[in-house]
Amino acid sequence: MEDSPIDILNRLKKAIDDYEKIIDLTKIILNEVRAYGDSNKIPLLSRRLSSILKELELVGSMASSKGLWPGNDTTVEYLNVFSRYIALVSIPYEKDLINEIKEKFIETNNTKRINELNELLKIIDKVEEIYAKLVA
Repeated sequence: MEDSPIDILNRLKKAIDDYEKIIDLTKIILNEVRAYGDSNKIPLLSRRLSSILKELELVGSMASSKGLWPGNDTTVEYLNVFSRYIALVSIPYEKDLINEIKEKFIETNNTKRINELNELLKIIDKVEEIYAKLVA
C-alpha cells in the first residue's frame, strides 16, 4: 500500500522526535565517559542513528516523489520548521557532543572508540544532508 502525504509527515515527525532522543542519549554517554572513561551505550547510539538515517532516506524519497516539499499546508510548514531546527541546531550540537566524547578517547588513546565515533559522525553527516534537502 502506498503511503499518503499524511503518513509521510507522520514518519518525518517521528524521525524528528527520535533525533531529539538521540541527543539525550549522547549526553548520557558523555557523562558516563567523563565519569568512568567509557560507555557501553555507544553501539546503541550507532544503531539508533542508523535507524533514523534509514527512515529519513525513505521519507525523503517518498516526499520528493509525492511533491510534498515545499508545501503550503500548515502541517507541512510546521514539520518544515522542526526540520530546519534539527538541521541548524540539533545536528551541530550532536556533532559537538560526539567530538567532545571523542576528545576523551583521544586522551586515552582508545582507537576502537575513536573509530566508532568517527563512523557516528559519518552517519550524522548523511542525516544532515537529508535534512538539508528536506528544508531546501
